[in-house]
Amino acid sequence: MNENLQGLADYVQEMTKATGVYIGKLVFQKREIKEDAGENDDLDEVAAKVVQFTHANKSHNSMINVVLSPEDAPMTHSVFNFTEIVATQPPADDADADAN
Repeated sequence: MNENLQGLADYVQEMTKATGVYIGKLVFQKREIKEDAGENDDLDEVAAKVVQFTHANKSHNSMINVVLSPEDAPMTHSVFNFTEIVATQPPADDADADAN
């Protein structure tokens, strides 16, 4: 799916006539590390996550790899403020219960 995101950004911009379309993801902030650091030692898992844009429509490709903190762009971060949906199992059919 990742290889289609650039095309999606261009398509959404063209179809909606939006000025710009950016696709981003929440990532841990980076911090300086020592030369002998482990694989994920550069990730600050305590600080608030930031939005890193991974794709943008052609006229806004300068936004790719731009990182926005919650303080810099509270409205952008509000897009990621959702509650996780917990899947629930539907009740069993009475017919299924009678068959057992």
